[in-house]
Amino acid sequence: MIDAMFFNMRRGTVEKDCVHFALGMDDEGHEQILGFWLNPTESSTSWESLLSDLKNRGAAEVLLFVADALSGIEESVKRQYPRSDFQSCTVHAMRNALSRVRASDRYTVAKELNVRLKGRS
Repeated sequence: MIDAMFFNMRRGTVEKDCVHFALGMDDEGHEQILGFWLNPTESSTSWESLLSDLKNRGAAEVLLFVADALSGIEESVKRQYPRSDFQSCTVHAMRNALSRVRASDRYTVAKELNVRLKGRS
């Protein structure tokens, strides 16, 4: 899984910086933080650089990436790891879908999406 969050950082003044992180899981299901990086913004270019860093540090083959739908991130993943699959994070997909739903209908739509995402009818 790869994602980024913005935090307030104090370096003389307080400014928001982006912390990118990568979480990996091995064949036995053990999770491990593979790295985190500070960048001023989140972009496909910054992700490609970070993925290249992961590859150079020994993450030679990644079977699946799960990430948000940031423009260009899937292409960056494919350039560094051409054999890997890419999946949009269900939380991000749900937030994106609900942002286009009328406020009065969000609860009903969210409940239905949640049921369908979990594979129940």
